[in-house]
Amino acid sequence: MWHKQRFIDTMTYLLDQLQSFDVTPLESLILINIHHMNIHKDLISLEILAKHVHASVKEVDDAIDSLQKKGWLVIEHFQGVVMFNIDACFLKTSFEPTQVAMTLHDSFEQSFKRLLSEKEYNQLSLWSKMYSETMIIHALRQALIQEKLSMGYIGKILENWKKSNIKEEDLFHE
Repeated sequence: MWHKQRFIDTMTYLLDQLQSFDVTPLESLILINIHHMNIHKDLISLEILAKHVHASVKEVDDAIDSLQKKGWLVIEHFQGVVMFNIDACFLKTSFEPTQVAMTLHDSFEQSFKRLLSEKEYNQLSLWSKMYSETMIIHALRQALIQEKLSMGYIGKILENWKKSNIKEEDLFHE
């Protein structure tokens, strides 16, 4: 990939191309910070990003969700490390987002990097009757960030929130 070559000034390229990405100012700032942190191999989390961009964790979480839907950001779990991948910013000169919304099922398969088993699919169906899609996606994201991507771990997150009477709006703290 051309942008991973030595001596390429990717920050200048990113700053130059941002106006063509159809992103909000906050999303732009998040992309810039993620790129900077990736270059320096810094730890990235919602809380760290929120501090860097002077926004709440909820605002950052919503912006990250939007960037993922637009195709500019992919959160991956690779060899035990959570990666915030913005390669699409360097590979697409103009991006047309698809009109098909990513389903809960698709989000899990993309995160797990495989098809869900029948048991996992049934578990996801059960959760979707008990919890909002936002809560399930947030639990999935937390498991990814904590590097504990399993249905069991995600289920424990959801159970703990239920036991603690935590609602969707309680998940996002400044």
